[in-house]
Amino acid sequence: MAAVKDPREALAVWPIMASGRALYSLIMLVVVALIVQIGTARWFSPEPAERLGQLLADAQKRAADPVLARQAADVLYQPLGVWTRLDAVVRRQQSDGSLTPAQRVLHPWILAYLYAVQLIGTRLAALLACFELLLVLVLVAGIDGLVQRAIRVEEAGRESATKFNLAKAMRKVGLPLGCLLYVAAPFTVDPGWIMGPLMVVVVGSVWGQASWMRKYL
Repeated sequence: MAAVKDPREALAVWPIMASGRALYSLIMLVVVALIVQIGTARWFSPEPAERLGQLLADAQKRAADPVLARQAADVLYQPLGVWTRLDAVVRRQQSDGSLTPAQRVLHPWILAYLYAVQLIGTRLAALLACFELLLVLVLVAGIDGLVQRAIRVEEAGRESATKFNLAKAMRKVGLPLGCLLYVAAPFTVDPGWIMGPLMVVVVGSVWGQASWMRKYL
């Protein structure tokens, strides 16, 4: 017979697992966004670095908190640009042009990559700026959903596992997909057009999960 897990042990492990999943999701988000940004920039323009530079300038203008946007771009640029020594290649080209033949051929793509990294960091800052509002809305929706669940329990209302699972799927798919659509968008986009519907989906799914949770736990 399988041993029953101690709830205290599960509660202690949960923050570690949640942090690991969040880090994995962030890494995958950045990798996919980089591929999409560089690939589509080459598709739309013969000079991908120039196009990505224009998108970066526009994203910085639209940033609600320019300081946070700059810091987020620097945090992402440090490991992906400086530690990989790709930033040094661009600086060497700008200073004296002493590049190897391979570096000279790859220089336009390296420059496009560095612009894409800064663009993704700037857009991630926009997502981070909305986190506090999203957290408050999720908390309110969760409390209201639990109230609706309590009313349903008292009135012996029927359960619906289908609605609960649908709300859960909306949250698990909607949040990462909405973030990816904004971060990887290969064109100028206002954060409000993405974050507004994204918040509606996340808040609605949290309310649905809380209100349609099983009556008897």
